[in-house]
Amino acid sequence: MPRATKYEIEFLGCHTTSSGGSSSGSSSRGGYRDLLAEIKLFDNGKPIGVIQFFREGASIPKDYIGKGDVSMHLPYSMFGDVYDALRNEKPVNLEFVSRPASEGGILTVGRQEPIGEND
Repeated sequence: MPRATKYEIEFLGCHTTSSGGSSSGSSSRGGYRDLLAEIKLFDNGKPIGVIQFFREGASIPKDYIGKGDVSMHLPYSMFGDVYDALRNEKPVNLEFVSRPASEGGILTVGRQEPIGEND
């Protein structure tokens, strides 16, 4: 399971169409519309995945794995929770799980802790 040791955040304020022209609400990042931000995850400088955050109410693409890295897609309302986990928890792992009933990216943080620590 890839462990994230560093991250990079990009807020996407400039929206362009796939043909390069200007258009509100469209991003050239992978051709996705309504993409507002992304967090790129690295393990010792090697890319292991990206978490992309979309405008509320937008159609969110399915998560996928390609060339060894995971692309996870979430509503922008989850950005703060993910960012807090990256800043405050250790270790952080990113993996892609495929099960008969579902598949997608999973971000796990922390380690097994004893019950009743009063955190």
